[in-house]
Amino acid sequence: MEVTVGDVRYDRYHRRINTGIRLMSHGARAQVASALSELTLDQLSTLRKRWMCGADDGPRGPAPSSYLPFFKSEERSSHAAIFVGIYRAIGGYLKKSVLEAAECFCTAFEIYRAWEPRAVLEFDQCVLLGHGAAKGDEVELMRCAGCRCALVVDKLRIAQLRCGECRE
Repeated sequence: MEVTVGDVRYDRYHRRINTGIRLMSHGARAQVASALSELTLDQLSTLRKRWMCGADDGPRGPAPSSYLPFFKSEERSSHAAIFVGIYRAIGGYLKKSVLEAAECFCTAFEIYRAWEPRAVLEFDQCVLLGHGAAKGDEVELMRCAGCRCALVVDKLRIAQLRCGECRE
């Protein structure tokens, strides 16, 4: 006789709770955490109170929706390329469900933060970048024409196909 501890519904709910806690620990806005974890704002608030003692409420206001901040400085541009490269390498583009995509965003953000100690990107900015690069309408991950390093390109503006070092 085979014994099962849980069922599919329980496992999915448990994954949603774990993902919600991961999202909030990375500083995701409530709307973003709710959309990605498929939990309500009330459920997220309860999780924060029970499992994240002493944590603040996180960032407020709307999630970022513009790609312009990624191209204002060479540092932000290179960090954007690092994150999109990591997200693509772990297969974030290929995920079918919202929950799988959320787990990939968390994993990619954790790798990015470990890789780049002076990380300048917030979690919500990374979500915007990941979605934008997956669609490919406005931003895209390309290679520098000079040194072949990773480069995020704004497709709505005149394309800079060279990194900052090669342009100098």
